[in-house]
Amino acid sequence: MNETILRCIEALKDYLNIDNSSNKPPDNIITKKNPMKTDNEDDNKGFPFLSLKSKKDEEGNNDKELNARISKYLGKWQCATAAYAGRMGITARIPDWIEELDNDSCCPKFSEKEIAFINSKIIDEKIIPILKYGPDDLLSFTRSVWWVIPFGIWAGDKASWLMVDKNGIHAPHPDDNDITQIFGWGAVTSVDYYDSDEDTDEEEVHRIDLCTEAGELSLVEFVEEGKGSYLSVLNSIYQIREKTIDASADAQQWYEGAGGEGHKEFDLPSDLLNASNWENPNRPNPAFFGYVSPENESITKD
Repeated sequence: MNETILRCIEALKDYLNIDNSSNKPPDNIITKKNPMKTDNEDDNKGFPFLSLKSKKDEEGNNDKELNARISKYLGKWQCATAAYAGRMGITARIPDWIEELDNDSCCPKFSEKEIAFINSKIIDEKIIPILKYGPDDLLSFTRSVWWVIPFGIWAGDKASWLMVDKNGIHAPHPDDNDITQIFGWGAVTSVDYYDSDEDTDEEEVHRIDLCTEAGELSLVEFVEEGKGSYLSVLNSIYQIREKTIDASADAQQWYEGAGGEGHKEFDLPSDLLNASNWENPNRPNPAFFGYVSPENESITKD
């Protein structure tokens, strides 16, 4: 077992106050002695086995504080499931600035009711949120951050934060501190959202399949009982953005507002939960971007 895996196990044990008297780590995390399981969990439930890089300080030594912080983040945004118990081959890509994302000022643990409220505002009033809060690296990367998913498994073998903007989905790739578009809205043909695992029926596992003519990209999120799904908000955003994406298929730019959607800025996560903060959104005129509606195009041809 290499140094990185050992370090991950030991950090997780420290975070979860597991007895460290024995220096022998568990063979894998699907045994009944899985250190991340509690006594009242089903024996077949557990956590995926994530591999990740050990962070170093400026002198090249193990950065114990940052590594412990990353372990705390991983423990916070996962929950035991049968679907992912002991699953291996997943690499976690966690940036050095994870503390800027993993806090209540950026990504709180919204309740199921709170996420339902956010989704209702997006769908019913056709408003896409623009987040003015979050890590500087994300805010400086794109003009408008639409949504941030604190942790998800994507493409089956990678785990990290995910960020949504008008162009697509972004994640740390190929390295921990990189930000790269991993999916572009221009290629999407359909989006399928599942609020439970198809094989185990577990409501703790949510998934979105982003489909294209070339294939699909799956995003998976763990959702604790009583908490809301960050992925569900991504699905809602797509639902009201779909018409604009389709209308812009052959254009050099997005025909903003072609689907009737607007935008509203939010300074804090808590602002998303106040109905008055969703009032008076900015609704762009798609004609400004060169869009001609099918109705007007037909009139022009006649």
